[in-house]
Amino acid sequence: MSDFQYLTKQLDQLMLYEFDEQDPKELGLSPDQIHEYLARVMYARRSKMNPLWNSILVGGVKDGKRSVICLFFYSEQLLILSEIGSWPTSIC
Repeated sequence: MSDFQYLTKQLDQLMLYEFDEQDPKELGLSPDQIHEYLARVMYARRSKMNPLWNSILVGGVKDGKRSVICLFFYSEQLLILSEIGSWPTSIC
């Protein structure tokens, strides 16, 4: 299983868990929550000396709040320019 497939499977399991446990009026995770979860998954794997070799860009809108967040395994400098609607953003 590739690293990307592993992360996809983890996110699918998280979404199913949240669907089962959450109030139907508040379905869905915010981009900030997904970022925090992925950061913890990547840190746990890195701590076990079996890192995930992925760079991830998490973006979305929840309750009118827009978020674009980066996760990197390695520390090369990277510039990502994104425009979501009329919201130009330079991140990372």
